[in-house]
Amino acid sequence: MTLVTGDQIVSDLEALGLRSGSVVLAHCSLSALGQVPGGEQTLLLALRRLLGPRGTIVVQTQSW
Repeated sequence: MTLVTGDQIVSDLEALGLRSGSVVLAHCSLSALGQVPGGEQTLLLALRRLLGPRGTIVVQTQSW
């Protein structure tokens, strides 16, 4: 399984066009990204670093 760092997540999301101040809906299978040291916290910190204080992260919170 590929090791994926927070810096790589930021770089990949920038390549997809996300910028500081963007609004993003985050809904993913973390394992689909690869092995992420720190898990969900690493992903969240990467999103927050990329989006900055004016960005918005929307996450699904429904339970079944």
